[in-house]
Amino acid sequence: MELPSPFSRRQRSLALEALPDGYGFAFNYAAPGGVKLLPPAVYAKVVARRELEDPEAETWMARTFPAIFQNSRDKAADKQLTVWLHVVNGCNFSCYYCYIPHLDRAVDRSVIEARSFPRAKVRPLIDNLLAYCVGNGLEKLHVVFAGGEPTLNLPLVAEFCREARRDDHALRVSFGMISNGSFDADQLFPLLYEYEIQLSLSVDGLQEKHDAVRFSGTGRDRVGSWKTLVHNVAFLRRREIPLYFLYTATPENVTDLPGFARLAHENGIGFRVSLVRRRQPPASHIQTEMAQFLGSFYDELGESLETSLPVHRFAAFAEWDLYRVKYAPCSSCRNYFAIGTSGGVASCQMRLDAAQGDASRESFRDLARRVQSVAASGFLAHPEQRQGACARCEYFHVCAGGCPQHTAMASGEMDRPSPWCHVYGTVLPHYIRAVARQLQRRVTTNMAVPCGLS
Repeated sequence: MELPSPFSRRQRSLALEALPDGYGFAFNYAAPGGVKLLPPAVYAKVVARRELEDPEAETWMARTFPAIFQNSRDKAADKQLTVWLHVVNGCNFSCYYCYIPHLDRAVDRSVIEARSFPRAKVRPLIDNLLAYCVGNGLEKLHVVFAGGEPTLNLPLVAEFCREARRDDHALRVSFGMISNGSFDADQLFPLLYEYEIQLSLSVDGLQEKHDAVRFSGTGRDRVGSWKTLVHNVAFLRRREIPLYFLYTATPENVTDLPGFARLAHENGIGFRVSLVRRRQPPASHIQTEMAQFLGSFYDELGESLETSLPVHRFAAFAEWDLYRVKYAPCSSCRNYFAIGTSGGVASCQMRLDAAQGDASRESFRDLARRVQSVAASGFLAHPEQRQGACARCEYFHVCAGGCPQHTAMASGEMDRPSPWCHVYGTVLPHYIRAVARQLQRRVTTNMAVPCGLS
């Protein structure tokens, strides 16, 4: 059996590239600390030293321009427990690519209570989560309400929020919600406002593409959700509720991305692009076409996206973070877990079919350890031990190999390149250059370059 190869075999080190008007930028693949813009004089000096092929060139650069090598890894995320709370095991849609195991689809609202997290377990679960955070020296608990569609049972979401904020404690508790946008905005608004819930809305392109995936009913009774989504976005924006879009890119809808981006940016709303996760790996020609299109998309954003709307927030890609050394795309099985409607704990929402115990009755610490001890979770709990092709790739500390659960689902193993490896590897340099070009436009527009680096 032929072993997979890294996408890029180049040494993981400092990348330098020219920009217009003599500027350049640096990005350290060995220890990401952000894209560093280099004014013409600085860029010329750095390139000249490199061209001497001096083995001490990087030592000289680190000493002369320390900001290039400065790693600004944010430790705050390490002090937080994030929980995906599967409040409802049901959805009013039937999206064909949904990866939540055993989810009841196209459910009627009248039967949603039977598919919801039991109310009697709400307080015990909250107590266990708070105790786990305090016992582990964490500073924050972040609960993401999801499903299924969490807005199908808003009273249950409200009860979770009340119980989590009921007692006076030093721990910070925040909330997020992932929704398909089909809710009644009049009913949801008070809850979002009172508890400052960060709302993310799932989308699949503009109206035609979106409605082909996200609809209610069947046959002639099928109704697309785009108009409801647009109405709800407008309603919540008028009330200054922060919103974020989650765009699932597929071969069918990727060409809608530029038009959707314009719509989102005109409304001051950011989004993240995630590649669809299916069991069947994408064909090579599909990867090539999507990689080329997405690369061009980010090239254009670098030239045109308003400088007040940073690429990493307003057109994020996958779980990439240019400011952190990463060994895994997310913190699954370390400080991120999923909890199902029965209280079972899983490494993430894609593995709710393998949930352990009941976190409303058992110690969350014990259940987290049980999840981490499962053979399939070893790679997630200790991603720094990765030995496969990804760990030898130049781009590893940014890409981190893509979603390991998707890789396992498509190939049977986690420690292999993602099914979307070609897209990730092709798009990443375009993404970094887009960040640099936007940064250059911002600096030159303001006619100021702080300390020569940014």
